Amino acid sequence: MYVGLAAEVRRAPGFVRCSRFVCPTQHDLKFSVALRDESAYTVWEAQGFEPEASVLAMMRSVAGISDVAAQSYLVDSPDSAT
Repeated sequence: MYVGLAAEVRRAPGFVRCSRFVCPTQHDLKFSVALRDESAYTVWEAQGFEPEASVLAMMRSVAGISDVAAQSYLVDSPDSAT
């Protein structure tokens, strides 16, 4: 199932990379999808961030997972400000 979802994420407009962050102490797992620019984000947002709903549903179905949420944020490089 994960392989199929990963392929769907790669189809996001302006896809650059998907990163996984794991904190074994806090039992926390996060995925971050990087896009090329804000216009790509706007297009993906209009598409409902597909396959976000499928990913969240899959995670909620796993026994032992107690909290699943989605969050949007902006990461900017200091050297990109000119």
